[in-house]
Amino acid sequence: MDRLRAIPGVESVGFISTLPLDEGAGSANITTPKIEASGAEAPLVRNAAAGGAYFQTMGIDLLRGRYFDRVEEERGTRIVIISQSAATLLFPGENPLDKQLRPAAGANQPWFTVVGVVEDVLIDDLRRKSPEPMVYLPGVSPSPAYVLKSARADQLEPEVRAIIREMIPESPMYRVFTMERLAAKAMASLSFTMLMVGLAATLALVLGAVGLYGVLSYRAMRRAPEIGLRMALGAEAKIVRRMFIWQGARVALIGVAVGALAAAALTKYIQTLLFGVGRFDVPAFAGMSAVMIAVALLASYVPARRASRVDPVVALRME
Repeated sequence: MDRLRAIPGVESVGFISTLPLDEGAGSANITTPKIEASGAEAPLVRNAAAGGAYFQTMGIDLLRGRYFDRVEEERGTRIVIISQSAATLLFPGENPLDKQLRPAAGANQPWFTVVGVVEDVLIDDLRRKSPEPMVYLPGVSPSPAYVLKSARADQLEPEVRAIIREMIPESPMYRVFTMERLAAKAMASLSFTMLMVGLAATLALVLGAVGLYGVLSYRAMRRAPEIGLRMALGAEAKIVRRMFIWQGARVALIGVAVGALAAAALTKYIQTLLFGVGRFDVPAFAGMSAVMIAVALLASYVPARRASRVDPVVALRME
């Protein structure tokens, strides 16, 4: 890490045993003296070994306490840094600093002492609404993920490879990426799924609009003689057209209301596919409703306008 930090343009360097969004993190049931005394089940908490300036490099703020120092990392001192959600889970309503914890499976092992609390991060999935509790231990991983902060991030790979090759030539260097690329990769499967869902939704909207236009247009055309008859008896063309448009709009409004209620009830089944929007996304619901109502108005207006231009005498003869 000293050599990596000396590369021109590198601001900070750290490491972690399993990188978020790439390798995830391990899991273990973590207990505290209070949990053991109560006899409650130890909660499942994610964990990883971290060191160097990992938190500073990744932009994970320190909320309480301190970071690990180099000696503690080299010796594997029995201290930990925990995330905010882990502090809330393991030490509710308490100051977690200097509190103790350990794996539930290590009943005969010494306790770990909490020395710091950091921000929560998303470990596996960007779609999670709430981060998972996390415990960070000091220590050197046999296969660490090094993180470097630099404005030259896309250009550092050859220099990093040269240092690795010089210092530990038997160790391969693999999975090289910027965090931007890693985040894009984590979203790739979701993006593809949403593309397919989007295409299906667009097709459904088009088919719905075409079907609605066809039904209402046919309905208005069938009533063309009625329009001519009304006009022959003295009705104004604009009043007749307005009446037919309102009748078509009323049908569309009922359909939109029923469809919106059904959509609101069914969106819970695609909740896991939604990212950045809620189940009741107002622009989506309003846009769909506006399209359908506009189609209904057009489907009612065009045939009604055409029929209102028919000579009343012709319409009477048709009757």
